[in-house]
Amino acid sequence: MRVLPVFIFSLGFIFPSGICSGPCHLPSSWLGSWFESGYGLPIEITTTTLAHKGECRQKGKGEGQVIFRDSVHGTECLRCLYIHQKHPNIIQYKESHCISERVSPMTKICRMIEVDDPLKTLFRLSASPVPCPISGSHSFSYQLGPGRNCSSPLSSLTECKNKDSFMMRYQACPDMQGSQSMTEQVECIAQWKEGSIRYFAARVNSSITSRSREWENMFRCFVYRAQYNGWLLAQSGEAACNLHKATEGYRTMSLVTAPRHSANTSSCQFPSWLPSGQLLQNIPLNLSVVVRAASLTMAITRAEQDDTLLCAALMAQAHHSLRAVFRVERGCDYLYQCGQVRKMTEDVLAIRMGRQARHQEEACQQELGEEVFIRPATPLSPCPLSGVFPPGSCSPLALATVNTDTTNTHNLKLTAMAAIITKMWS
Repeated sequence: MRVLPVFIFSLGFIFPSGICSGPCHLPSSWLGSWFESGYGLPIEITTTTLAHKGECRQKGKGEGQVIFRDSVHGTECLRCLYIHQKHPNIIQYKESHCISERVSPMTKICRMIEVDDPLKTLFRLSASPVPCPISGSHSFSYQLGPGRNCSSPLSSLTECKNKDSFMMRYQACPDMQGSQSMTEQVECIAQWKEGSIRYFAARVNSSITSRSREWENMFRCFVYRAQYNGWLLAQSGEAACNLHKATEGYRTMSLVTAPRHSANTSSCQFPSWLPSGQLLQNIPLNLSVVVRAASLTMAITRAEQDDTLLCAALMAQAHHSLRAVFRVERGCDYLYQCGQVRKMTEDVLAIRMGRQARHQEEACQQELGEEVFIRPATPLSPCPLSGVFPPGSCSPLALATVNTDTTNTHNLKLTAMAAIITKMWS
């Protein structure tokens, strides 16, 4: 019997050796759902796959080089990505073309990435906010291109109370096409440095474009640089970090630091009868007030709303009363509110507050609200009774079983004898 030769074709003839080896593993810090400009759906990264680039097959020779197996138009191919995680919430990469021809060694594909290939950015969808590098209040002019500068009127930037956001209020310039009045709340999610260039990434909610899950319009990158009395700031026009200077971008801004809001200590000095550092309350109204004489502030809590009011100007002061304008920080905004405090007795104060106004001079021109009485919070005293007192006499105590044998000595546990009480009050 004639034996026919057996030919064994290696897949390595089509793809380089190692293409069929077990998958490599991606770093755990990459795992999760991400957004990249141009892709409408979330991009998932698992331990072995980058959803829109394929399956991890091998690490390259250089740091951050990863080779993926993908399929383009039904044809299997290999591509190399040069990946760097700039921040837990930001991944950036450059990539080669997807190569279907034989390449040996496989890592040679990574040499096909050119220096001027586009840098692509992934934004983590579940990114937690981080402190913003720009703080305080600023006025700014902005440019929408060469010779298109909007500086009259000036726009404004205000740091939000939580320190991880700031509010930008753009003013429209009548002589500049494309400028418009709008607000943008910028929530920072990452910051990093590339050489001497400083970046931060943010979720931007605009008053004119933002919709839920509209990630393409939400994610933005910024380059910033300190200048005398302020900052230079450049913003990308898309969900990408294709910026290299603080003076070049879709929109560039020149920020001038505004004078810090501070009280005039001579005119805003609190009188001695206003207790400092003491908790004052109106329990029925769920209202608490703490006055801090050193910082010239009043911390007011009512229900779920917490406000810290800083004295901005003393309007009037008598022997046992004062009226002042207070500055209140509300979220990402500064507002002004007129307040009046009167001493009623040694431990009772009456407080009246007006509506919040945009400008300081408007605050005390409005009518104040109703007077509310507050007094120092009195700590609970231990109950004088101790033990168990069963009914058996005609005293009011005999109408109930009084049990003070509890871990909380401020409370009495009363077990009512319903039949006796009902008979007494019938």
